[in-house]
Amino acid sequence: MTEKIITILDLKIRDANFSARTENCLRRINILTINDLIKWTSSELMKERNFGKRSLFEIRLFLNERGLCLADETKMKERISKIPYSLANVKMQIEEIENLAWNLKKHFIELEKELVDIQKIQEFLSQEKTQEDEAKERD
Repeated sequence: MTEKIITILDLKIRDANFSARTENCLRRINILTINDLIKWTSSELMKERNFGKRSLFEIRLFLNERGLCLADETKMKERISKIPYSLANVKMQIEEIENLAWNLKKHFIELEKELVDIQKIQEFLSQEKTQEDEAKERD
């Protein structure tokens, strides 16, 4: 194993920048490092409370970017490597598109939250202005 892979395997889950939900789910089932994580299968993770498709996708993306995968996906990757290159390439492109789509969705959710905050501020300022106008009319 290379030094880089060993370092990644020793990485603490809390330092991996997973979402709070994913990190909490992993901690609850005593997965504390990436090395602990890659020993689990996707179906085992999905059986855990509050662990859903988004968390699984987030973990797969993280591992895939580092050349790692969950236990059940190791066999799948071996099978895919035996598929003719063009089909394997298409599968890789699909994964990249799925990753991009997930990141875009994450950014849209953040933008929606910011928009809601802006709308709340606008409503507050509008109410404040209305109150000021009413106060001026009374005077």
